Amino acid sequence: MISGASTPVRIDRTLRQTLVVSAIILTTLIIGVAFTLTTWHAVCADGLMQCFNAPQPISTLSYLILATIRPFTLLPQSVFWLISAHSFHIHDVTSTLKGFVLILAGSLTAFFPIYSLGYYGYKRLAKPWLLTHLPKNLKKAQKKTTFLVIQTQLIGLFHKDLSTLTYGMLGMPLGRSLKAIAYVEAPRVALFCLFCFKWHPIWALGLSYGCGMILQLCYIMGQQLKSMLQGSSYLRACRAQWHETFCEIQTNNISETLPQFQGNKAPILLLYGFFASRRTLIVMEKLLRHRGYDVFTLNLGGLFDVFFTKSIPSSAVTLDHMLKPILAKHNLTKISIIAHSKGGLVAAWWLLRLKGHQHCHNLITLGSPFGGTYFTWVALITPLGLFWQDVWQMRPHSRLLKALSSSYVPAHLKIYCLYSSQDRITRHRKGIFQSHYGHTANIIPVPMHQYSHFQYLYKKGVIEKIHQLLTHDTNDSSA
Repeated sequence: MISGASTPVRIDRTLRQTLVVSAIILTTLIIGVAFTLTTWHAVCADGLMQCFNAPQPISTLSYLILATIRPFTLLPQSVFWLISAHSFHIHDVTSTLKGFVLILAGSLTAFFPIYSLGYYGYKRLAKPWLLTHLPKNLKKAQKKTTFLVIQTQLIGLFHKDLSTLTYGMLGMPLGRSLKAIAYVEAPRVALFCLFCFKWHPIWALGLSYGCGMILQLCYIMGQQLKSMLQGSSYLRACRAQWHETFCEIQTNNISETLPQFQGNKAPILLLYGFFASRRTLIVMEKLLRHRGYDVFTLNLGGLFDVFFTKSIPSSAVTLDHMLKPILAKHNLTKISIIAHSKGGLVAAWWLLRLKGHQHCHNLITLGSPFGGTYFTWVALITPLGLFWQDVWQMRPHSRLLKALSSSYVPAHLKIYCLYSSQDRITRHRKGIFQSHYGHTANIIPVPMHQYSHFQYLYKKGVIEKIHQLLTHDTNDSSA
């Protein structure tokens, strides 16, 4: 019997995945606690308290160093405050002022490394996605940095380190972010130190954060009053902002009417990748149409019916149901498919598992994770692994990838795999489809080491290579 192409493969195991994700989250928490205790034991011999309870009072420099490394040990800021207050013995004016200055300086110092880490992620990963899908809202958020930071920081339920990481991931200006943090932290630290006069530090911490919540309500009421004086409403403005964001998301789903396929070249179907939308393909569409190709895209659904988060097999079934009527309507026998990232897995599943190869003569993949991507584990250690099947299916050695590699490659189907050593999502040769059945010589690796994962979508050099591959394939067919 030839390959497992006709053998049904059960990919989705909801109960098993729920148990595994829960176990991963629990294990991550245990490892985090162990890492925190081990780190402070290594830094302070017998734990963090030992650093503060040394015979000599802790120096300003030592305290700032401890405050700076605190976020990387996964120790909450509130716990660090409690230890600081216990060690400073805040019972008089001098100790109160000293505690206020050191705790505030430590909070601001800890902001820099976490923000820098988030900003690195913004430059490498978040920026291409945000500029493609939410450019207007990104610019507005960066313009209103101080306002947004104060809004989020005054809500005591927000984890400070995670919110700081988010500011960096959104590319918010460092100066304005730090200034807003100082506006919020200064009164909170002052209240904490004052409350330590009469109450235990734990009560002082709770009261300071409770006052922060009251300040948040007062701030919102002040904004509401200001808006009412201007003939508007603060809550209505927030609702309008959400509506504007959602409208910008929905415009990602708008595309031109399907072409009439009047050219002499085979039509090209473009497929986008994970958590992307049709908007990511705008540049590639224009460049390929400029070269005379009839190009079209299809919405494969997902989050908000825009962002591609559906499972790979179900997306392939959706593709099959949407594409066949189009082929029949326009009397098309063969098309070409160009697919980026996860879209390449969907296309390959449709071609090799759902007999889509009868309607397609070549597939060009751009950084598709045929060997899996370790970025999926970032989602699997969060509750997202409970909802998004595709992150399970794109992990290395998944059942889906094994099933795909056992599929039979037909003689007339060419599969070109563009891969790059600069691709941080699909590392190097993991972007090459590996099959052990059929005409495996039709799988052609194409190195593109000068481009990163998202540069496949808009670099002219990539379009030139695609044009060469399509032209070469056409010449071979005519010969």
